[in-house]
Amino acid sequence: MSQAFAHGVGSGSTGEGYGPLILLFGIIIFILFLVLINRKKGWTVLVTGGAGYVGSALVPHLLKKGHHVRVLDLYTFGEHALKDVRNHVNLLEIKGDIRDLDTIKKALKGCNAVIHLAGASNENRLSINSKNDEFVTVDAFTVLVRTAKAAGVKRFIYTSSACVYGPITGESAIESDRFEKASELGKHLEHCETILGEESTAEFVTSIVRTGHIFGYAPICHLDIPLHALTYAAVAKKIIKVSKSAKNYPSIHVKDVVGLFVFLLGQPNGRIDGETFNA
Repeated sequence: MSQAFAHGVGSGSTGEGYGPLILLFGIIIFILFLVLINRKKGWTVLVTGGAGYVGSALVPHLLKKGHHVRVLDLYTFGEHALKDVRNHVNLLEIKGDIRDLDTIKKALKGCNAVIHLAGASNENRLSINSKNDEFVTVDAFTVLVRTAKAAGVKRFIYTSSACVYGPITGESAIESDRFEKASELGKHLEHCETILGEESTAEFVTSIVRTGHIFGYAPICHLDIPLHALTYAAVAKKIIKVSKSAKNYPSIHVKDVVGLFVFLLGQPNGRIDGETFNA
Protein backbone atom coordinates (compact mmCIF):
# COMPACT_ATOMS: atom_id res chain seq x y z
CA MET A 1 0.00 0.00 0.00
CA SER A 2 2.77 2.35 0.97
CA GLN A 3 4.59 1.48 -2.24
CA ALA A 4 1.53 2.29 -4.33
CA PHE A 5 1.16 5.54 -2.41
CA ALA A 6 4.73 6.41 -3.23
CA HIS A 7 4.07 6.02 -6.92
CA GLY A 8 1.08 8.40 -6.76
CA VAL A 9 -1.71 5.99 -7.58
CA GLY A 10 -3.44 5.91 -4.23
CA SER A 11 -6.61 7.76 -3.13
CA GLY A 12 -4.56 10.75 -2.12
CA SER A 13 -2.83 11.14 -5.50
CA THR A 14 -2.32 14.70 -6.73
CA GLY A 15 -3.41 13.43 -10.20
CA GLU A 16 -7.02 13.85 -9.11
CA GLY A 17 -6.54 17.63 -9.25
CA TYR A 18 -6.57 17.54 -13.04
CA GLY A 19 -10.17 16.34 -13.16
CA PRO A 20 -11.86 19.76 -12.65
CA LEU A 21 -9.42 21.39 -15.08
CA ILE A 22 -10.21 18.82 -17.77
CA LEU A 23 -13.94 19.35 -17.18
CA LEU A 24 -13.56 23.14 -17.39
CA PHE A 25 -11.50 22.86 -20.56
CA GLY A 26 -14.16 20.63 -22.12
CA ILE A 27 -16.90 23.14 -21.26
CA ILE A 28 -14.92 25.98 -22.83
CA ILE A 29 -14.35 23.99 -26.03
CA PHE A 30 -18.06 23.13 -26.19
CA ILE A 31 -19.09 26.79 -25.78
CA LEU A 32 -16.66 27.88 -28.50
CA PHE A 33 -18.07 25.18 -30.77
CA LEU A 34 -21.62 26.45 -30.21
CA VAL A 35 -20.55 30.03 -30.93
CA LEU A 36 -18.79 28.92 -34.10
CA ILE A 37 -21.70 26.98 -35.58
CA ASN A 38 -24.31 29.57 -34.60
CA ARG A 39 -22.49 32.77 -35.47
CA LYS A 40 -24.19 34.98 -38.04
CA LYS A 41 -22.48 34.67 -41.36
CA GLY A 42 -22.02 37.69 -43.60
CA TRP A 43 -23.47 38.01 -47.08
CA THR A 44 -21.62 37.53 -50.33
CA VAL A 45 -22.75 40.73 -52.00
CA LEU A 46 -22.49 41.79 -55.62
CA VAL A 47 -22.35 45.60 -55.76
CA THR A 48 -23.02 46.78 -59.29
CA GLY A 49 -21.49 50.21 -59.83
CA GLY A 50 -19.32 49.59 -56.77
CA ALA A 51 -16.55 51.88 -58.07
CA GLY A 52 -18.86 54.91 -58.35
CA TYR A 53 -19.74 57.64 -55.89
CA VAL A 54 -21.86 55.66 -53.41
CA GLY A 55 -20.06 52.39 -54.11
CA SER A 56 -16.66 53.82 -53.23
CA ALA A 57 -18.01 54.54 -49.74
CA LEU A 58 -20.19 51.42 -49.42
CA VAL A 59 -17.74 48.69 -50.41
CA PRO A 60 -15.12 49.42 -47.69
CA HIS A 61 -17.88 49.54 -45.08
CA LEU A 62 -19.33 46.20 -46.19
CA LEU A 63 -15.87 44.65 -45.92
CA LYS A 64 -15.42 46.15 -42.46
CA LYS A 65 -18.69 44.52 -41.39
CA GLY A 66 -17.43 41.08 -42.45
CA HIS A 67 -19.25 40.67 -45.75
CA HIS A 68 -17.66 39.24 -48.89
CA VAL A 69 -17.96 41.75 -51.71
CA ARG A 70 -17.81 41.55 -55.47
CA VAL A 71 -17.75 44.74 -57.49
CA LEU A 72 -18.94 44.91 -61.09
CA ASP A 73 -18.16 48.23 -62.72
CA LEU A 74 -16.83 49.81 -65.91
CA TYR A 75 -14.56 52.06 -63.78
CA THR A 76 -15.64 55.08 -65.80
CA PHE A 77 -14.33 57.44 -63.11
CA GLY A 78 -10.95 55.72 -62.77
CA GLU A 79 -9.28 52.74 -61.15
CA HIS A 80 -8.54 54.50 -57.85
CA ALA A 81 -12.03 54.25 -56.30
CA LEU A 82 -11.25 51.18 -54.17
CA LYS A 83 -7.46 51.45 -53.95
CA ASP A 84 -7.50 51.44 -50.13
CA VAL A 85 -9.20 48.02 -49.99
CA ARG A 86 -7.99 46.54 -53.28
CA ASN A 87 -5.92 43.82 -51.59
CA HIS A 88 -8.64 42.85 -49.11
CA VAL A 89 -9.06 39.08 -48.95
CA ASN A 90 -12.86 39.37 -49.16
CA LEU A 91 -12.98 41.67 -52.20
CA LEU A 92 -13.18 40.67 -55.86
CA GLU A 93 -13.28 43.38 -58.53
CA ILE A 94 -14.67 42.66 -61.99
CA LYS A 95 -14.33 45.23 -64.73
CA GLY A 96 -17.26 44.79 -67.07
CA ASP A 97 -20.68 45.90 -68.26
CA ILE A 98 -23.87 44.80 -66.48
CA ARG A 99 -25.56 44.75 -69.89
CA ASP A 100 -23.43 41.76 -70.88
CA LEU A 101 -25.07 38.49 -69.85
CA ASP A 102 -21.86 36.44 -69.58
CA THR A 103 -20.32 39.13 -67.36
CA ILE A 104 -23.39 39.15 -65.13
CA LYS A 105 -23.32 35.37 -64.72
CA LYS A 106 -19.62 35.47 -63.83
CA ALA A 107 -20.13 38.21 -61.25
CA LEU A 108 -23.16 36.54 -59.66
CA LYS A 109 -21.52 33.15 -59.18
CA GLY A 110 -21.60 32.33 -55.47
CA CYS A 111 -23.38 35.55 -54.47
CA ASN A 112 -26.49 35.52 -52.27
CA ALA A 113 -27.21 39.27 -52.28
CA VAL A 114 -27.13 42.15 -54.77
CA ILE A 115 -27.00 45.89 -54.15
CA HIS A 116 -27.69 47.53 -57.50
CA LEU A 117 -26.05 50.96 -57.83
CA ALA A 118 -25.05 50.91 -61.50
CA GLY A 119 -26.43 53.37 -63.99
CA ALA A 120 -27.84 56.86 -63.54
CA SER A 121 -29.79 56.52 -60.29
CA ASN A 122 -30.58 60.13 -59.38
CA GLU A 123 -30.65 63.68 -60.66
CA ASN A 124 -27.98 64.97 -58.31
CA ARG A 125 -25.84 66.33 -61.06
CA LEU A 126 -26.07 69.88 -62.40
CA SER A 127 -25.09 68.55 -65.80
CA ILE A 128 -25.43 65.06 -67.25
CA ASN A 129 -22.57 63.64 -69.28
CA SER A 130 -24.27 61.30 -71.73
CA LYS A 131 -21.09 59.24 -72.08
CA ASN A 132 -20.79 58.58 -68.35
CA ASP A 133 -24.47 58.56 -67.37
CA GLU A 134 -26.15 56.43 -70.00
CA PHE A 135 -29.26 54.73 -68.67
CA VAL A 136 -29.16 51.02 -68.06
CA THR A 137 -32.20 50.10 -70.14
CA VAL A 138 -35.27 48.50 -68.63
CA ASP A 139 -34.59 45.37 -70.71
CA ALA A 140 -31.04 45.13 -69.35
CA PHE A 141 -32.29 45.61 -65.80
CA THR A 142 -34.86 42.85 -66.32
CA VAL A 143 -32.12 40.46 -67.47
CA LEU A 144 -29.99 41.36 -64.43
CA VAL A 145 -32.85 40.73 -61.99
CA ARG A 146 -33.94 37.45 -63.55
CA THR A 147 -30.36 36.19 -63.87
CA ALA A 148 -29.74 36.99 -60.19
CA LYS A 149 -32.92 35.16 -59.24
CA ALA A 150 -31.96 32.11 -61.31
CA ALA A 151 -28.46 32.13 -59.79
CA GLY A 152 -29.88 31.66 -56.30
CA VAL A 153 -29.54 35.23 -55.01
CA LYS A 154 -31.67 35.57 -51.86
CA ARG A 155 -31.82 39.36 -51.53
CA PHE A 156 -31.87 42.14 -54.13
CA ILE A 157 -31.71 45.81 -53.07
CA TYR A 158 -32.40 48.33 -55.83
CA THR A 159 -31.27 51.95 -55.65
CA SER A 160 -33.97 54.21 -57.03
CA SER A 161 -34.43 57.94 -56.44
CA ALA A 162 -36.86 60.50 -55.05
CA CYS A 163 -37.00 61.90 -58.58
CA VAL A 164 -39.81 59.40 -59.26
CA TYR A 165 -42.02 62.06 -57.59
CA GLY A 166 -40.94 64.78 -59.99
CA PRO A 167 -40.29 68.37 -58.82
CA ILE A 168 -41.72 68.98 -55.36
CA THR A 169 -43.31 72.42 -55.19
CA GLY A 170 -45.00 72.09 -51.81
CA GLU A 171 -43.89 70.89 -48.40
CA SER A 172 -44.12 67.21 -49.32
CA ALA A 173 -44.94 64.72 -52.06
CA ILE A 174 -47.43 61.86 -52.05
CA GLU A 175 -47.41 58.49 -53.80
CA SER A 176 -49.96 59.63 -56.40
CA ASP A 177 -47.40 62.19 -57.61
CA ARG A 178 -45.18 59.41 -58.86
CA PHE A 179 -44.67 58.82 -62.57
CA GLU A 180 -47.16 61.48 -63.74
CA LYS A 181 -44.84 64.37 -62.82
CA ALA A 182 -41.58 62.48 -63.06
CA SER A 183 -38.79 63.23 -65.50
CA GLU A 184 -37.62 60.67 -68.05
CA LEU A 185 -35.16 59.37 -65.49
CA GLY A 186 -37.90 59.15 -62.86
CA LYS A 187 -40.15 57.21 -65.21
CA HIS A 188 -37.27 54.88 -66.07
CA LEU A 189 -36.65 54.15 -62.38
CA GLU A 190 -40.36 53.62 -61.81
CA HIS A 191 -40.40 50.97 -64.55
CA CYS A 192 -37.44 49.21 -62.91
CA GLU A 193 -39.19 49.30 -59.53
CA THR A 194 -42.23 47.62 -61.07
CA ILE A 195 -40.14 44.91 -62.71
CA LEU A 196 -38.36 44.12 -59.45
CA GLY A 197 -41.68 43.87 -57.61
CA GLU A 198 -43.02 41.42 -60.19
CA GLU A 199 -40.00 39.13 -59.71
CA SER A 200 -40.17 39.14 -55.91
CA THR A 201 -40.84 35.79 -54.22
CA ALA A 202 -40.37 34.27 -50.79
CA GLU A 203 -36.98 32.98 -51.95
CA PHE A 204 -36.03 36.20 -53.76
CA VAL A 205 -36.49 39.03 -51.28
CA THR A 206 -36.51 42.48 -52.87
CA SER A 207 -36.28 46.00 -51.47
CA ILE A 208 -36.18 49.45 -53.04
CA VAL A 209 -34.34 52.46 -51.65
CA ARG A 210 -35.35 55.85 -53.06
CA THR A 211 -32.58 58.21 -52.10
CA GLY A 212 -32.72 61.96 -51.93
CA HIS A 213 -29.95 64.08 -53.43
CA ILE A 214 -26.81 62.40 -52.14
CA PHE A 215 -23.97 64.59 -50.92
CA GLY A 216 -20.82 64.32 -48.82
CA TYR A 217 -17.29 63.07 -49.28
CA ALA A 218 -16.47 59.67 -50.77
CA PRO A 219 -13.32 58.42 -52.55
CA ILE A 220 -15.14 59.07 -55.85
CA CYS A 221 -16.72 62.49 -55.49
CA HIS A 222 -18.48 64.83 -57.94
CA LEU A 223 -18.22 68.58 -57.47
CA ASP A 224 -21.18 69.20 -59.78
CA ILE A 225 -23.64 67.76 -57.25
CA PRO A 226 -25.79 70.77 -56.17
CA LEU A 227 -24.77 70.85 -52.50
CA HIS A 228 -21.13 70.34 -53.44
CA ALA A 229 -21.34 73.12 -56.02
CA LEU A 230 -22.91 75.48 -53.48
CA THR A 231 -20.18 74.66 -50.98
CA TYR A 232 -17.47 75.22 -53.58
CA ALA A 233 -19.04 78.56 -54.54
CA ALA A 234 -19.17 79.65 -50.91
CA VAL A 235 -15.53 78.75 -50.26
CA ALA A 236 -13.94 79.73 -53.57
CA LYS A 237 -16.15 82.58 -54.78
CA LYS A 238 -17.58 83.82 -51.47
CA ILE A 239 -21.07 83.90 -52.97
CA ILE A 240 -23.98 81.49 -53.48
CA LYS A 241 -26.53 82.02 -56.24
CA VAL A 242 -29.98 80.55 -55.66
CA SER A 243 -32.39 80.14 -58.56
CA LYS A 244 -35.81 81.76 -58.28
CA SER A 245 -37.34 78.55 -59.62
CA ALA A 246 -35.76 76.39 -56.93
CA LYS A 247 -37.75 73.28 -56.00
CA ASN A 248 -37.76 71.23 -52.83
CA TYR A 249 -35.54 68.16 -53.18
CA PRO A 250 -34.74 65.93 -50.23
CA SER A 251 -31.05 65.38 -49.49
CA ILE A 252 -29.11 62.68 -47.70
CA HIS A 253 -25.45 62.27 -46.76
CA VAL A 254 -23.58 59.46 -48.50
CA LYS A 255 -22.64 57.95 -45.11
CA ASP A 256 -26.33 57.66 -44.24
CA VAL A 257 -27.02 55.91 -47.54
CA VAL A 258 -24.21 53.46 -46.77
CA GLY A 259 -25.57 52.91 -43.28
CA LEU A 260 -29.03 52.18 -44.66
CA PHE A 261 -27.76 49.53 -47.07
CA VAL A 262 -25.81 47.80 -44.30
CA PHE A 263 -28.85 48.03 -42.00
CA LEU A 264 -31.13 46.42 -44.61
CA LEU A 265 -28.70 43.54 -45.11
CA GLY A 266 -28.93 42.84 -41.39
CA GLN A 267 -32.74 42.73 -41.25
CA PRO A 268 -34.87 39.56 -41.37
CA ASN A 269 -36.73 38.92 -44.62
CA GLY A 270 -40.14 39.77 -43.18
CA ARG A 271 -39.15 43.34 -42.34
CA ILE A 272 -37.92 44.35 -45.80
CA ASP A 273 -39.51 41.98 -48.33
CA GLY A 274 -41.31 43.97 -51.00
CA GLU A 275 -40.78 47.23 -49.12
CA THR A 276 -39.83 50.62 -50.54
CA PHE A 277 -37.86 53.00 -48.33
CA ASN A 278 -37.72 56.73 -49.00
CA ALA A 279 -34.37 57.87 -47.66
